[in-house]
Amino acid sequence: MGTVEISFVNQPDHLNIYALENSENPLYSTKKTEKSVSVKLSFGCYYVHPLADKSSEIYNKLGFQINLGKQNVRIEYDQNNTGYFR
Repeated sequence: MGTVEISFVNQPDHLNIYALENSENPLYSTKKTEKSVSVKLSFGCYYVHPLADKSSEIYNKLGFQINLGKQNVRIEYDQNNTGYFR
């Protein structure tokens, strides 16, 4: 098991995490997002997709991997809603 920790400057309205091979059914989904979210995941490849109700607020999707060598992944979305690994 590993953990992805995601933090936001601008909180999205929704947050979904998908397995890379299944973009239709999120493994994690919430409609109320905090400034910081921590989710435990099995080893594998995933992507995070924050969403906003306002069409003017766009967040980029960001892929990541949980593996034996790196069990914790930290992602930060900046004031422009762009995600970066930190």
